[in-house]
Amino acid sequence: MVVAGDFNCFDIDWVNLVVRNKAQDKKFNKRSLTSTLLQLHDKPTRENTLLYLIFN
Repeated sequence: MVVAGDFNCFDIDWVNLVVRNKAQDKKFNKRSLTSTLLQLHDKPTRENTLLYLIFN
């Protein structure tokens, strides 16, 4: 299964798996970590922010 889209979780550092601020991003990060889905890329997709995520 592949899940992709513009999730607007800009407060998640996907390289270090750390959430900087928002509570909803903390929930999203926790769910992605407890599932079998892994974020596939770590390069910024808009300016310096990784907004568009691809999970596999």
